[in-house]
Amino acid sequence: MYRLIVGLTLWSLAAPAAQITVPIVAASVGGSVAADLQFAAQGVQITGLQFDLQFDSSLTLTATLGAAGSNAGKSLSASDMSPGVKRFLVAGLNQTAIADGVVLTLKISVPASAGTNKQYSLHILNAGATDKDGKSIALPATDGAVTVGTPPATIAAVNAVYAGPDIAQNTWVEIHGSGLAPSDVGPGGFDWSTAPDFASGRMPTQLKGVSVKVNGKPAYIYWISPTQVNVLVPLDNTQGPVQVQVTNGLTTTAPFTVNMKALAPAFFLLGATKYIVAQHADYSLMGPTSMSVSGYAFSPAKPGETILLYATGFSLPVVALVDGSATQVGALPNLPLVQVGGAAAPVAFAGVISPGLYQMNVVVPASSPNGDNTVTVSYAGFTTQAGAVISVQR
Repeated sequence: MYRLIVGLTLWSLAAPAAQITVPIVAASVGGSVAADLQFAAQGVQITGLQFDLQFDSSLTLTATLGAAGSNAGKSLSASDMSPGVKRFLVAGLNQTAIADGVVLTLKISVPASAGTNKQYSLHILNAGATDKDGKSIALPATDGAVTVGTPPATIAAVNAVYAGPDIAQNTWVEIHGSGLAPSDVGPGGFDWSTAPDFASGRMPTQLKGVSVKVNGKPAYIYWISPTQVNVLVPLDNTQGPVQVQVTNGLTTTAPFTVNMKALAPAFFLLGATKYIVAQHADYSLMGPTSMSVSGYAFSPAKPGETILLYATGFSLPVVALVDGSATQVGALPNLPLVQVGGAAAPVAFAGVISPGLYQMNVVVPASSPNGDNTVTVSYAGFTTQAGAVISVQR
């Protein structure tokens, strides 16, 4: 989970950018299917675009120009770069901007030898565009797929990160099951780092066709794999039983009921350890020196110093949040009670600093002994998980 925290705190949002989206489509064995590639200008005057499409070489793929291209007076050029890679160029001799819509349509034929319950990735590479001034710009893209058959999708468990089976609004949640994402995603998963939504200051509600609803509202997708999906629960003050459903691009799981509370507070931990994700006041990494690896040096806390602890599940700050915004900043209404090694620890700040990421600036008590010190936070009648520690060295 440390990668998650680093990723959240290092976001930088770009200006709105044009983008292209490849759909997820279903086909039968030995059959053909059309896939419309959608272009969104996002207010940018794009006069031409080019990209490579990578696909399984057992598929047969042809393309025709879509209405968005033809209406702008463009033509389509396609060439084979290598087996399973085609290059497409949509351009013309004019400077007319391409409007939103279908830029080209793929006709994809699936071989008779293809098995069922299989998904073929449609992956865009080297996407670029030219604006009205002749400037070359990067073109963000969302990949698609051709699915043969209907892979089942089921939810086995839903847990607030490090906090157990109860969830809360604006809390990071892990969903476990099977068939939760296209099989070509693989066990290594796929995260939101390239999601085009961030260009508009928003968090993504789908990755590779995978989406999640919590109590009927779209959740924000951070990471997907066939067996696990990590999401941020949308803003919703409902308490009691709610339903969670995952769509894997084609099929949707049966509703899975979870209990939603006002808070689900928990510290983020360093990997599979008991150590809290934390930093010194100078933002250097805090933890046992034994955890240090090349490029990542850890050092223990010292009594009397101010440290930064990172957590999730502490609900809303005093400043109103915008649901789905990639920016969240605000202090909690009240300071929580923090104990380090059983002693009260002064708290200088507690609040949200990025979507679902809460920071607490805590002074390590002077009485804290050397070694592992248990840390607990009590807030609004809730307490963080047992067993979370920081390392202290006088």
